[in-house]
Amino acid sequence: MEIVTTVLPVPNYDIYALPLRVIVADVLVSLAGHVSVKIFLGEYWTGATSDFQNARNRVWTLATLGYFGPPIAEPGMLVQKELNDPRIDLFWKQAEEGVERLLVQHAAEVEAITKALLEKGDLNGKECLEIINSVTSQNGKVTAELPPRPDAHITAGDESALQVP
Repeated sequence: MEIVTTVLPVPNYDIYALPLRVIVADVLVSLAGHVSVKIFLGEYWTGATSDFQNARNRVWTLATLGYFGPPIAEPGMLVQKELNDPRIDLFWKQAEEGVERLLVQHAAEVEAITKALLEKGDLNGKECLEIINSVTSQNGKVTAELPPRPDAHITAGDESALQVP
């Protein structure tokens, strides 16, 4: 009888609170795969279902924490209604557009990550930063994993509130 086990990395600390920009960054990462397919393959494909689910859950979390205005529900409540709010629609649109700008600006890095993923199957964060930094000589080294803290919340009609570096 063969027993196969896997140990997943587990942080050795507890998180009790975090800046909302961390959740915004999670949304951007979740949208990046979907947007990159459009950029590099010319059209959207199926397959981003779990990414969209994660992005929707994180946007719901932001909405329950008052990121877009008054909280829409108690934090931790399951999504129980549609998020039909123009501020949330604008946030999603700006997030997709910001991620697209970022991916186009860093197409060489995206191609290098893609090549490494095809060769290795998976990469950890440190490996990704090493690959990105090996390609990014003119822009300087990448050291941060979060976008800078936004100066303002997203509001309907405010096209500049969400800036992706």
